[in-house]
Amino acid sequence: AAFARFSLQLLSLGAPALLLAQTHAALGDELRHAQSAFALASVYGGAPVGPGKLEVACALEDSDPSSIIRLTIREGCVGESVAALEAAEGETLASDPVVRRVLAQVAVDEAAHARLAWATLQWAQTQFGDDVNVVLAGEVARLERELAEEQSASKAPPVELVRGSGLLSLAEQLRHRREVIERAVLPALRGLLAPSRPSAEVRAPSA
Repeated sequence: AAFARFSLQLLSLGAPALLLAQTHAALGDELRHAQSAFALASVYGGAPVGPGKLEVACALEDSDPSSIIRLTIREGCVGESVAALEAAEGETLASDPVVRRVLAQVAVDEAAHARLAWATLQWAQTQFGDDVNVVLAGEVARLERELAEEQSASKAPPVELVRGSGLLSLAEQLRHRREVIERAVLPALRGLLAPSRPSAEVRAPSA
């Protein structure tokens, strides 16, 4: 659903066909991820599990360029990068070969989705210039504050349960998020803002 929304948002900005094609491919990836997750949940729970209804009435409320860019940074540049890292580590922890295969593919797909987010930022910067730079600067400041205020997780799932299923503890999730923000997202955002470094030279960080 997030990528269906993103497709409409890109259309509203007049985005090029390549970004739209990559967005539609990402939507297909996420459908497969959901199918795999529900299948695993059904096996673990001993009964079929599937999606319910999704409320979409307010899905397109924030569709001005600044809101779209802000969401792209938070859900794409940060969220997808963190998801790729977590899936890759989960693959190494899982004892079930089926789970390992699922997580290996999720890691590859989420890294591609993060690259799509960075490509969108670079395109938007060429089209909207200063408006995008204001959002980028605001997100850099917000992420810096978030890291400064962040506290360690007080609770985590039992390690023995987490390890076999490929899931990470809450503390591990927070650590990976911090690493992604510090080592990848913030340097790349600052690179887009650097006047001496044209946006075309900024590369999406590798998950």
